[in-house]
Amino acid sequence: MRRLAVLALCLATPATAGSWMAPNGHRVDGGPQAIVVHPMAGAGSPGIFCAAATYALARLGAAPSDTVVVTAPRSGRIFGPGGETVGFRLDPAAAPDHGLFLKVSRQGEALSVAHARSLCGDDIDG
Repeated sequence: MRRLAVLALCLATPATAGSWMAPNGHRVDGGPQAIVVHPMAGAGSPGIFCAAATYALARLGAAPSDTVVVTAPRSGRIFGPGGETVGFRLDPAAAPDHGLFLKVSRQGEALSVAHARSLCGDDIDG
């Protein structure tokens, strides 16, 4: 019965159509200039960068040396229904640019795809 309820919920949610599920559970969609991560409530910046980079590698054919750059930052509200979306772009020419603390609430925050994938921890294989 519980499986049926979960399946019905997934089918009834139009936002999930066409989205790709990252290994850490965040939904991701878009193209190289508009990657959109739909984080789960309570998600932190490392997990969001992980989802964007994994999507870039798996769906967009990015190289590990390419860079994911925050284009539409999160306002800072972490808790609530579904969190907030965070926009990224894939930029092969951009240099990584981040402060001491990684924040998806700062436009221009950038990590190499390889570095962002390293933030996935046990959520990815190989």
